[in-house]
Order: sequence, then C-alpha cells, then structure tokens
Amino acid sequence: MYLTGHNIDVRSLVYDDINDYYKYQSDSEVARLAGFKVIPSIEVCHNVMMGLIYKGETYTILNKDKEFLGTINLYNKSIRQIKDCYTIGISLKKEAWGKGYGKEAILLLLAYAFKIKKALYIEIGCEPTNLRSKKLIEKIGFKYIGLIKDFGYKDRDITYDLLYYSLSEKEYKELNYEY
Repeated sequence: MYLTGHNIDVRSLVYDDINDYYKYQSDSEVARLAGFKVIPSIEVCHNVMMGLIYKGETYTILNKDKEFLGTINLYNKSIRQIKDCYTIGISLKKEAWGKGYGKEAILLLLAYAFKIKKALYIEIGCEPTNLRSKKLIEKIGFKYIGLIKDFGYKDRDITYDLLYYSLSEKEYKELNYEY
C-alpha cells in the first residue's frame, strides 16, 4: 500500500526501515506515550519487525524527503468485534511531534479504511496522560466511547488505561475531509 498526502506519504513497513524503527521504538518517552514496551536491542527489533511485516497491518510514515517519521497501524479488529471495524494505532518519533504529520497520517488512513476497505467503524485510543494525542483524536472528529481500565500491559505488573474513541462511516462522510 502507498498513500500520498500533502506533506507525508504512508507506505507498507519494509525491513529496510529497521534502523529508524529501532531508534524510535527504543525511546522511552515515545514508548510510554504510545503504550508499548521499549525495544531493548536490534536483535529483538528484527523479530518484532518480521512479525509486523508478515501481518501487514503496520505502515511507515515518511515526510516528502523520505525521512522516517513513525508508524501507523490499521488493525483488522476492534472493541466491537464485528466485521468491517478497524482500529488505528499511531506513534511518531519525538522530532515529528506537533508538526501536523500525525493528523495527516490518520486522515490518509481513514480515507483508505472507509473508501477502499469499506470500514463501518474506525476506533482509536490513547493513554489519559497523552494530552497531545487526545486533543488530535477529538479534533479529527472521533467520538469518545469511554475509559478502559487496565487495557494493556507495559510490563508484567504495570498496566495502563486507555481513552477509547470511535468514528463511523456516516460521521466520517459528514466531516467532508479531502482525502
């Protein structure tokens, strides 16, 4: 898959992304806000990337100079557990925060999911402490569903909560985005 926006491109994750992927996935602040565990070594990163590439749900976000900015996921599953509902996950390296790349990547993926994949709903979540993501999700037009306590594990004994949001196909069409 390859999607082109005004300031970014979104394409399938490839193994050549490993060094950039490892660098941002090993950043503890990025990991904390995105809700994943830090990747401890390039060897572990190799195994993680091979799994992600195989599943085909992870995409690389690049600026127009083809610089790696982060990743965005379109998971073929949702809280609703009904057909044609997907979940988006996104994380950017720190240098890309606050520059509009996340919004554009989400809008590109929404257009792809609703227009090409024929999604009925798209869901997205963020940690309650991730105020930048919360603001972006709400600005795009996602509707708040609720707080999910102990949604996932960052470590064996450390759980995290998740603010969860949804956008229906009808709501998306009413927003009238250009992508």
